[in-house]
Amino acid sequence: MRGWISFFFVSLVGWGAAFSQNPVVIPKGLSAREGNAKVTVPGKFAPAHAQFLYASSVMPSGPLTIRKVGIRRDGLLTTAFQAHDFDVELWMSHLPRDPVKGYGCSWAGNRGKDWTQVAKKVKVRFPADNRPLRPPAPFTVRVALDKPFAYKGGAFLVEWSLGASKNETWEWYADAENWISWKGEPRDWKVEYYGVDYPKDLWMGVYPPFLSGRLLFHHVFFTKGPKVKVVGLLGNSTLYWGSVLLPILLHKFSFPKTPSNMGPWIQANALVFLAGETPAGSVVNQHRQVVLDGGAIPNNPGLKGLVFTYQALGMLPDPGAPYGFYLESTRGAKCTIGSALSGWSGGFTFYGYHAKDAGEAWYYKPFALVMELR
Repeated sequence: MRGWISFFFVSLVGWGAAFSQNPVVIPKGLSAREGNAKVTVPGKFAPAHAQFLYASSVMPSGPLTIRKVGIRRDGLLTTAFQAHDFDVELWMSHLPRDPVKGYGCSWAGNRGKDWTQVAKKVKVRFPADNRPLRPPAPFTVRVALDKPFAYKGGAFLVEWSLGASKNETWEWYADAENWISWKGEPRDWKVEYYGVDYPKDLWMGVYPPFLSGRLLFHHVFFTKGPKVKVVGLLGNSTLYWGSVLLPILLHKFSFPKTPSNMGPWIQANALVFLAGETPAGSVVNQHRQVVLDGGAIPNNPGLKGLVFTYQALGMLPDPGAPYGFYLESTRGAKCTIGSALSGWSGGFTFYGYHAKDAGEAWYYKPFALVMELR
């Protein structure tokens, strides 16, 4: 009888302690200290998606039942933060190892075996908090979990999805910690640009290609008027397209008054075609930006050192043109795939400004979102 009573008493005390659990801030040590960085997800952009990976050493000892999470605004910025609402979804899981080695831009590849949706879509308010007189700011953005998560200890993943009916941008940054000491970024990738643009000074940039990363091609077109339809040429040669010698000058598709660089050129072959379209703009705003997504690079050591080529063509409809459109052409790029992410970081973020079902992460930083767990 005494044994049963003792068991009941211990269980009751344990239940009460869990119920009244004190809030815990991750990464450890930031409860009363401002983080040394800020992040744009969650808070600034929607739709957007991010995975925050925490090493075991920056997490509390388990067990811990998480019922609610909170974030705080960056406490150092002096700009006025804008109040707004985003639809928020959350997932959590334990991780088999600390970041960063073994992780990459694949959402699914980064998740632990117990990956669980803990908060279904809920509208969350990001208030127009004032900068605190003494940072850090209080935790004013909170999300109650539909399904409490039983954290047992070790490395940890929190995944955020921000939704909106259209692309939204607000002045709102969350507090974060940056592991400046991390040295595991791939350094053996290479991008060499060659050739000419038509018209002169178009801008094209290839995001660093590496194992477990993502092939991203950024473009800025300057032409006024209609949307620009963009075709990316992803190939393996700067010299030949089949039996045809490169480059190929397309005189008939040049603008009426051709600048000194003569006209659009094809300066790389294509084994794969990528397609996209710049957003609509006005006569005043001549900048047309678009990112073409070539997909994830598998974390396969056999692909390290692989060389590929890239170029893009922009098609501008015009009834007065010889074939109903003119062409713009970017310079070419010769690219070499580098190694995967490596090394250790206390926190790491994979993120992108698109919905969770729109492919993998686009970008990464050795950052961890400062979060309060209750």
